[in-house]
Amino acid sequence: MNAERLRNAADAVIADSKGANLVQLIAGVETTYTQSVQSPSAQTAEAFSTAKSALDAAIRDGECVRLSPSRVAILDKIGAADLCGFGLVQKVDSILLSSVTPAAAVQGLQELRARAQKFYQTATTLRESLSALAIEGEQPPSKAAEVEVRMPFELFEGSLGGLAKEAKQLDRALSDIVETVTGGRPPISIRTLAGGSVEIFVTVDPLSGVAILSLVTSIVNLINSVLQTRKTRLDLERDQAPKEVLEPLAKWEQSRVAEELARLREELIGQSKADKGRKNELKKALGDSLRYLADRIDRGMDIEVATLIEEAVAQPDDQAAGALDLATAAQRQIAEAMNTRRRLARSDQPILALPPVADDEEEKAKEHGKGKT
Repeated sequence: MNAERLRNAADAVIADSKGANLVQLIAGVETTYTQSVQSPSAQTAEAFSTAKSALDAAIRDGECVRLSPSRVAILDKIGAADLCGFGLVQKVDSILLSSVTPAAAVQGLQELRARAQKFYQTATTLRESLSALAIEGEQPPSKAAEVEVRMPFELFEGSLGGLAKEAKQLDRALSDIVETVTGGRPPISIRTLAGGSVEIFVTVDPLSGVAILSLVTSIVNLINSVLQTRKTRLDLERDQAPKEVLEPLAKWEQSRVAEELARLREELIGQSKADKGRKNELKKALGDSLRYLADRIDRGMDIEVATLIEEAVAQPDDQAAGALDLATAAQRQIAEAMNTRRRLARSDQPILALPPVADDEEEKAKEHGKGKT
């Protein structure tokens, strides 16, 4: 477990618990819910709705919802992912919606409040201990964007060779995006490696960070949308809808994935300032790279982008000052977009069923085989 990221998680938990007084807000939900059950009326129902909305708003405006997947994974590892951020929202909703009786719901809220209070106290002690050891939270790089990629072991079957192949495909996909956006193809620098599931932290320029984040968000939205369409189709099947209704829906479900990835490719290639020949090459490469990223995100890979917001400083060189202003604007765009990205739910089962993307060695082997025939 990374101590600096543990410090980040502890800082976020303390900021939310003290700044918003989450324990008191949970108690407010508990009290108003009890009153709405014991003395049902429009007034008690409104009081409960107001208390629940206040808790949800405090959580969504807090720091824990901004934690990256690696920090959330740390909280999950210590059994506290449901005590802050979106995990807390889901926990409260689950207690209220899934409890068999109102009494069970009240008991669930009481137990949650007690757990939360104890954990917030533990987090405060933990931060004091980390401070005593001079361990501070990890910060993203200045004037750059940090791309955090979390790969489940299943993606590469837990083998070193599989990881090497996966890393090569990831490097190619990110490099295609960077070149399309910036015109350059610098090496993708690894900033940190971490364990658990394989966590890779790389750095790119802020404009490429914006593009990567935008693509990932669009892909997650696509997965969610296809999932909803599939649920609708399965419901219609259970209702014995005619084939004339089901078959076009199934075909549309399949075609919209390809159409959306093609749209994202055209949108991205439109930013490229490369010459016509290189644009055509990038167009083909981006098609493979977007399909690779969509497939991996669909199968459990998580990609987030973080950046350190700093105000642009006036430079004597006008061109350098303009570039700095652009980078700062991109950093703010990343921060705003991440708030949206982290609110997106995602299925834990593959949805898109995309064909695999061949790596360079496989493509060369195919060409070699063609030459022999």
